Amino acid sequence: MTNYIFIENNKINGAGQARILNDTVTNFEVTEEKYNEFIANPDKFIWDGSDVVENPDYEQEQTQARTIEFYNNFVVTSWGAFRKTPKGYSSAVEAVNTVFNMVNVQKAFTEQLAPLLIFYEVPDFTKEEQCTEEWLVANQKTHEPCDLATFMQWYLEFQTVWASTQYTDIPVPQMEL
Repeated sequence: MTNYIFIENNKINGAGQARILNDTVTNFEVTEEKYNEFIANPDKFIWDGSDVVENPDYEQEQTQARTIEFYNNFVVTSWGAFRKTPKGYSSAVEAVNTVFNMVNVQKAFTEQLAPLLIFYEVPDFTKEEQCTEEWLVANQKTHEPCDLATFMQWYLEFQTVWASTQYTDIPVPQMEL
């Protein structure tokens, strides 16, 4: 059974009132501090049967959610994380195949081609500030130019990772949820 928590500010001494909706309705007073925390982040709290308390699994749940969000949007290879939908392309495969064709013509991944593939650092998912677009952009990079064989080795790695993560319910490699 799911308990739904509603906290209303009744403006009595700045406190609020919590209402738990389950089989019965339970009303009780909450402090102004708890009221403000709840309004700012309701997912951080649970009903323990007698009070609204902080969810002991909250940080782990947030880390897991940030991890899943990242892997839903990025493919991670030895060169770094690559967006599944890079700007200007319908998919990562289209972007990588475009560069692949140019590398084949030039017989190397040159300085001119390197900026066409932008990679990102994999954030520390326990740190919310590292899971922002701003942090990712500040930590983006390109791979150094390399010969055809090195690029082809990475291309095979990319295609393998893409195929193994593209059509799964769990986008994070080897992660049990």
